[in-house]
Amino acid sequence: MKIIHAIPLGRGIFRDSLSYFSSKDINPGAIISVSVKNKQTPALVISSQSVDDVKAAIKDADYPIKKISGVKAKGIVRPEFVQAAIETANYFGYSLGPVLRSLLPKTILESSSSLDLGELKPTPSRTNHSFGGFVSALQDTDQERLSFYKSLIRETFAQNGSVFLCLPTAQDLEPVISRLERGISEYTFVFHSNLSRKELLDRWHRAINMTHPILIVATPSFLSFPRQDLRAIIIDREQTSSYKQIARPFIDWRIFAEILSKHYQTKLIIGDSSLRLETIYRAESKQIIDASPLKQRAPSRAAPLLIRGSSGRAIDEDLYRLTVTALERNERVLIIANRRGLAPLVVCNDCGNTVLCHRCESPIALHSADKSDRTEAPTVFLCHHCGAHRSPKEACETCGSWKLKELGTGTEGVIKELTEIFPNTITFRLDSDEARTPNQAKEIIAKYLATTGSILVATEMVLYYLKEPIENVLLVAIDSLLAIPDFRTSERLFSLLIRFRALATKNFAVQTRYESDPLFDFALRGNIIGFYREEIANRENYDYPPFKKLIKISREGNKETVRHDMKKLENLLKEYNPTVYPSFIGLGPNDYCLNLLLKLDPVKWPDKELSAVLKSLPISFIVNVEPSNIL
Repeated sequence: MKIIHAIPLGRGIFRDSLSYFSSKDINPGAIISVSVKNKQTPALVISSQSVDDVKAAIKDADYPIKKISGVKAKGIVRPEFVQAAIETANYFGYSLGPVLRSLLPKTILESSSSLDLGELKPTPSRTNHSFGGFVSALQDTDQERLSFYKSLIRETFAQNGSVFLCLPTAQDLEPVISRLERGISEYTFVFHSNLSRKELLDRWHRAINMTHPILIVATPSFLSFPRQDLRAIIIDREQTSSYKQIARPFIDWRIFAEILSKHYQTKLIIGDSSLRLETIYRAESKQIIDASPLKQRAPSRAAPLLIRGSSGRAIDEDLYRLTVTALERNERVLIIANRRGLAPLVVCNDCGNTVLCHRCESPIALHSADKSDRTEAPTVFLCHHCGAHRSPKEACETCGSWKLKELGTGTEGVIKELTEIFPNTITFRLDSDEARTPNQAKEIIAKYLATTGSILVATEMVLYYLKEPIENVLLVAIDSLLAIPDFRTSERLFSLLIRFRALATKNFAVQTRYESDPLFDFALRGNIIGFYREEIANRENYDYPPFKKLIKISREGNKETVRHDMKKLENLLKEYNPTVYPSFIGLGPNDYCLNLLLKLDPVKWPDKELSAVLKSLPISFIVNVEPSNIL
């Protein structure tokens, strides 16, 4: 007789594990059916023990141990995956159940009985270290990184090993696949959440049963794929914030991939044109190795130009002259605005008060009214945070003044200026208002590329769809990015500038009112190492990553209740010197949010005791380890 420890995968179950009887031993990674609250629920086995070894614990248990209802699949994930999931749950301070539900694709869980791989045994420890158990960094252009990956894939295939190339979103996959699958298309398998259930399961079956080593190109949720010959994991576009989940349990897939590679004993390669500061620091301090010497400068053929934005218009005199010259040469022009709409910010010209959303109290933006809207108003106030909208015909709620003024320029505002300045030029627009689906975005890009002497006005979403170089890339109205009071703001903007700089072949211009900020000089010259040196010094001065591990705990709700609960938590965690402060973005007129921030020694995390405290907090507390922001 065996005691099986398993994690029920139904929602609303937050125990780290439950125990059941079984007449047979069942390996970790199997899916069994168990009774929870008188309901049959699938559960993932994490371990098993002989009854003789735990007799005392069974006698002292405060609940009766039931028998499992049945085995749905003897093996759906590798045993090492289960161990990696347990370590990940401890790292992010959440129970194992929610973490497993995040790590395993829903379609795969629901189809576990048809995907049974039989009993999967743990991979023996390798004495040949040519395949890893180590992490390496690769900072180079897109073209050079893909060349490196192609060589790695050939080398790994020759040694009978498979490769997993991970990209943050489905939109990132397409251009990479076309470059890497040449000559190995029959051994290349692509997975992402946009696949139909039928297509996903068909590919899963074929990839599992392929005897030849394979290349998997997929988004992070498919890292659970159970090939036992996996020898290398690649995390590309490592800088992208999409690797961090925006909902509980806030897993960072980059961290999970590193934990998984350790348990799988595989190589892990972290790549991008401009890596995160934390990754460069680890490479510089020899915590990880270089896959090849990190490129200290990003190459570009474009002439850089920094323009002081002082006219109040998006297209000022310098940008006008540059655009005129480009159009006379029948060249394409790409103009990037930070946000969609006519203006990203509206303020009172008398008291300076910012116009806020009535629902969530975020700054409101001015948009053209939806063409399908029956109202006669030409414009509307729209909240980019919660989607609420209302008429702009209102006075300042602080002082009653009617002198409301738009600040900055969104994509609509840029298009409006261009129509006045270049009435005969074909102009396209790409933002989430204009393109609501990937196919619509691709159609806009295709028309733009087919039209020489045209202008495309876009937000940064264009990077997902535009993969061909453009002669002239101009960035306007991006100063609002610098207004975000977060320690990652400069790094995000620098990375964005480096990516757009790589697209330009003739001119790369940035318009800003903060031309003295060294960030722009570093970006225009592609000086990655210069930016790193300055930014890492600031991080060290203010105790930010990589010098400290951050944990943010938030509590939302009624102000009195929030303050009371946060005070209790502050006292509970007083040995960690917590800092409590209000959230930067409000939730609504009747809601309130406080954040508690911990700065820990990275070497000491995960801390077993603190992780247990985080797991035990009521659901009203939102725990975020290594948050993407601390606002």
